[in-house]
Amino acid sequence: MMQTNMREWVQTDELQWVMRISEDTFQVIEVTILADQHCLVTDMEVDLSLFTDDDLEKQVSGYYDNLSHLKEVCGADWKQIVAEIVAEQNTEDRINFTNTEAVKIHLRKKYRHLF
Repeated sequence: MMQTNMREWVQTDELQWVMRISEDTFQVIEVTILADQHCLVTDMEVDLSLFTDDDLEKQVSGYYDNLSHLKEVCGADWKQIVAEIVAEQNTEDRINFTNTEAVKIHLRKKYRHLF
């Protein structure tokens, strides 16, 4: 894994991008394509400083044994990975699109330099 530089987008999955804004804050974009070609876009800022250690443990529990395990496995990238996990589990800030072309148009308007 590669540590994200400040203010630089990194594609972390086929349909996921992350930008480190500060030491504890990340912008995460994730596109989920549903069976009927509808798409959900999560575009959220994740500020890890707002989470307690217990909150972080709960967030990573479905992916890693615990936070210590995640830190051991991911090393310096652990905060970015936690931010991605938080965004993946977020269901409130998703935008629904009828197709992938609508997603591309939306993301190009908002993030010209990314797409």
